[in-house]
Amino acid sequence: MMKICPLCNTMYEPKFLCENCSGLLKDKGRLQEYLGPYSADMPIENYEYCTHIYKCSICGRLEKHEIRMVLY
Repeated sequence: MMKICPLCNTMYEPKFLCENCSGLLKDKGRLQEYLGPYSADMPIENYEYCTHIYKCSICGRLEKHEIRMVLY
């Protein structure tokens, strides 16, 4: 068995609200996508959490959320 991110693998889509204005946050992908070259095949370095960036649909605020990895 291995651990995978349920969000990256479209197992579910959690709903988060903006801390600034309570607008709905939209997933903008893994943090690694913002830090440098990215490939969908890149391994996730933290085996407990996968960090995703979310953007508010109202005020544009960016937030990081840790998604717990699950056994697959």
